[in-house]
Amino acid sequence: MLYPAELRAHVALNLQQHEKKANRKKFFFEFNFRFFGVKINGTRIILVFAIAQI
Repeated sequence: MLYPAELRAHVALNLQQHEKKANRKKFFFEFNFRFFGVKINGTRIILVFAIAQI
């Protein structure tokens, strides 16, 4: 059985790892949208951006 302090540390670590993954995904998507956004016209960019927000 985990003691409260250990449990807190464990939860904090899990949250950090989850945040890192989320940030990496977010960065990857933002990079992709910017990269493709340069190649295509404005309406497509707005569409992609709107979809990304959902």
